[in-house]
Amino acid sequence: MTSHHSEFAATQSAHKQNSLILHEEQITVSTTTERHVMVLAGPGTGKTSVIIARIQFLVQSYNPHEIMVLTFSTRAMSELKHRLYTAERKLMEKVWIGTFHAIGVRILKKHASTIGLSHEFRVISEKESIHYIEELLRRTKNNVGMAYKIYEDIQRIKDKLYSTEELESQDTNAEFLFIYQEYQNVLKLKNLVDFGDILLYVKQLFIENKEILQLLQKQFSHVIVDEYQDINFAQYYFIMTLLQKGTNSLFCVGDDDQTIYTWRGANTERITTFKDNFPLSQTLYLSNNYRSNNDIIYHAFKLISHNSDRCWKEMQKSSIDESDVKFSTGTTIKCYESDIIEVSHITTQITELLPYGGSIAILVRNNEHIIPFEYSMRYNDIQYVIGNTRSFIEREEVQLALNILKLSIDPHADHNLKELLLLTHTLNITQINALLKIAAQSSCSLYELACNKLHSRTSSKLQAVKEIIDNISKNASLIEDGKISDAISDSINNIGYVKTITKGKFEKLEDLYSDSFTVLSEHENEKARNLISIIEIAAQYKKATPLIERFSRNNHTDAQKSHEKHTVYLSTIHSSKGMEFDIVFIPFVEEGNLPYCKNYQSENIEDERRLLYVGMTRARHKLCMSHSKCKLRSGKQIHNTPSRFIAEAELTTE
Repeated sequence: MTSHHSEFAATQSAHKQNSLILHEEQITVSTTTERHVMVLAGPGTGKTSVIIARIQFLVQSYNPHEIMVLTFSTRAMSELKHRLYTAERKLMEKVWIGTFHAIGVRILKKHASTIGLSHEFRVISEKESIHYIEELLRRTKNNVGMAYKIYEDIQRIKDKLYSTEELESQDTNAEFLFIYQEYQNVLKLKNLVDFGDILLYVKQLFIENKEILQLLQKQFSHVIVDEYQDINFAQYYFIMTLLQKGTNSLFCVGDDDQTIYTWRGANTERITTFKDNFPLSQTLYLSNNYRSNNDIIYHAFKLISHNSDRCWKEMQKSSIDESDVKFSTGTTIKCYESDIIEVSHITTQITELLPYGGSIAILVRNNEHIIPFEYSMRYNDIQYVIGNTRSFIEREEVQLALNILKLSIDPHADHNLKELLLLTHTLNITQINALLKIAAQSSCSLYELACNKLHSRTSSKLQAVKEIIDNISKNASLIEDGKISDAISDSINNIGYVKTITKGKFEKLEDLYSDSFTVLSEHENEKARNLISIIEIAAQYKKATPLIERFSRNNHTDAQKSHEKHTVYLSTIHSSKGMEFDIVFIPFVEEGNLPYCKNYQSENIEDERRLLYVGMTRARHKLCMSHSKCKLRSGKQIHNTPSRFIAEAELTTE
């Protein structure tokens, strides 16, 4: 046994007396004396407790400053820090704990000048990045609607650690390469760094400054990685480069069955080939499930067993006590006549379950599927939280429709008119504020000012204001006749909003229901879907006021309250990773959705199967899955086929 292993063994018995309550297999895993370890930890097996125990075990023999803990998400990092600092803050604060990006920034802040960066560089948000790309697209007279797609492409390129020079040597689209280079120039000029740049600059630092790399390799004798299955190439490079000294220890916790970020560069091979990269490594298993009951575990295991690209594992055993659970438990799959009935019945079930006080989540495949549930929560006055995406009510297309209705009722409502003018890009904020000032001085509304043309110097702008209100007013009779959705649709057509959001590809709302819808960019598609959704919701109303009031109610709460009683958590399955709930609903389990229609290649089917597996294993006591016979999309009725995953999970539709 090496001295490295001897030091580990010396503290093993002391660790068992630690205040952290661990089960036998968790103690065995957290106190292993092997240098390189892969811990295969299925859902609910207490991997966070094991990582905490591992850190506590190591600090008994090593300086905390020598330990680096890398997490995939900010949420995981915060939980680790909170639990560690609560027990031993002074000691544990010396451990390097953070996401790959946070650790990367920490290293760069110390050594930035060696690669030509200022120590005062600032990491910008996705929103800021997209803003700069939009400016470049406007300057080059390209489609601004492509900004998000270009941003995503740039980030994926950086995830592969390609430099600008490497891109130039490849067969890269000339226009894209120009935008990429100009974008990088803007960031450098403003001393900014985007998320993808962080590990790219760290790579540059490692290559150009071997002394700094060797210091870091010497410092970090122990590297712990959480959610190892989710790391991309840049993160993998970072880990492997730190380990090149040869005496460092690597302790990875992951589950290849939960690899759901392949589109970001994650790869199941990081786990399945771990033994090839580290021949003398040890593979350990966490098999006791402290989250879900045996019925949920059984069906989830049967589903994931159909994947061929996975490590062998035994089915987990449940270690939870359900003696105090007052509602029925287990897994069900139901079929409804339509998706509208499906949403309605799920809402009814939630209303019946809320008094029991358990945490409830509705998990869906795509963001657009949150919309009908958000509306249903509002309609039924149920408190809800939306995870990692904007509320439907906050989206500008919905606000546009609501402002149209409000101005139809009262054209003198300056606040609503101001919002509408901004949303339609009719005038900018400076122009609007100038007109509002003149209206206030004239003791009239902005619409009155426009109608009477009381100010000649701004007549062209006032004419634009008058035209937009007149176009809305034309449909006042439709509202009186109870045709709310028609009034909104006609107004949207009259003011030219469809042309605005589709960058001239379409002019009328009805065009968005055609097959030509596929020519829109992802960003344009989202806006078009939002428009169609609010029109379809409005069709359920005969009067404007109840619809306005419904969307004005404040039953959308803060995401931090996702586990509060009587609050429903609405989220995509992707965003729910790492979370758990007493009751989980997974609707729309149909071919084309789960699995997603774009992912029908065999390797992508395995991705989709893993995604549903992750969704199913968020549930503690009750898992309610469902599908429908048909759905209404873009004004057309579409027949559904139940997902193949239902049979694979050995579920029988009720």
